[in-house]
Amino acid sequence: MPQSLALEKAGHPVVRITLPNIYNLGQEFFRWEIATAVAGSIIGINAFNQPDVEASKIETKKLTSPVTKPQGAFHQKCHFSKQAV
Repeated sequence: MPQSLALEKAGHPVVRITLPNIYNLGQEFFRWEIATAVAGSIIGINAFNQPDVEASKIETKKLTSPVTKPQGAFHQKCHFSKQAV
């Protein structure tokens, strides 16, 4: 039994959206992006504000910047020894 049928049998609301062709998929992305914005607004949050994403970008840049500099990858400290391998 598909999971959607099991959810429906249990009394949960189920929405089925049938697309006439694959080109309507972009329309669905837009629909749900708007729905996310509206739902976030109703509960008083900015659904597209992800502070941890920017913090993660900063930390990733710190970790990868030595690799992106000329010869940076070859001057990295070794984190293992022959005995540990």
